[in-house]
Amino acid sequence: MQLISLLLSLILAVMPGIPILAPMKDAIHEYGVSRQAREMITEEQLAEVALAMEELQAESGMLDFFPLTLLDDQWQALSVAYTYACFYSVYDGLSAAEALRIQFGVAGRSTVISMILYDLSVEPMKYDANQHFTWGFNSAKNVGLEKSRIHQNNYELAVFFMYPSVAFIKERYTDFLGEGQGEWEARWNAWLEGGAFGLNLREIVLEECRDIEGFNRYYSDDEIMDLWNNEKGRQAGLNTGLVGGIAFLEFRKAWDSGELIENYEPGTVTAEQREYIFENTHLWNPTAKP
Repeated sequence: MQLISLLLSLILAVMPGIPILAPMKDAIHEYGVSRQAREMITEEQLAEVALAMEELQAESGMLDFFPLTLLDDQWQALSVAYTYACFYSVYDGLSAAEALRIQFGVAGRSTVISMILYDLSVEPMKYDANQHFTWGFNSAKNVGLEKSRIHQNNYELAVFFMYPSVAFIKERYTDFLGEGQGEWEARWNAWLEGGAFGLNLREIVLEECRDIEGFNRYYSDDEIMDLWNNEKGRQAGLNTGLVGGIAFLEFRKAWDSGELIENYEPGTVTAEQREYIFENTHLWNPTAKP
């Protein structure tokens, strides 16, 4: 029953705006080969992975979820992305409780609000934008602007890696069984190395995005839309007091006033919007420290 409840909570946390991989991102998949990935993982990184995942497990009981990560199912792949997004944020300095609250609490509520207010088949862009805005709004209310930025952007990165990560976890699990490890030990160790693998992939992406030109090559208008609407929600969450501070009401104001990016057609996003996202996110711009 605990496993079923956890899986349902993971599925509830689904967010739209799963990135459509640009051609440049296709290169990421070549690192899904476990031999190449193992060469990228250092003992120091593995130690950091182990400590961070130990904290996540202690805070959330996430250990119960590990056996499900080897199933061939899109929901499971997304759940890997959700969980590793929390891990990356712990790696970046958030507490496990903060990361888990943003991803498994606030994001899920934002999805429910969108499902109630908007028909995805009729108003897909409004549904999508509301999810991102209200997620950012309530995250900023919970943990502040910079921590929300860190985690929400880590989520976008984790989604890029979800299929290579799942493939790598499975390969390492098989390797560990072949080395004589027990079932549970093999799954645990494969999960830990999957986190280190994702961190290495993240470093590759961040290196590509160290300047605005690389960032613009890497991020499509579709992805910028999500990042922008997250940011506008975060700003509204901080700038709105308790009176009138309901996220979906603030979303309607922002949507009607044209503050949000309302579709991802190529050319929709302005250079100024791209510049703002790049300049104010230290994951990409090392000079923008939180």
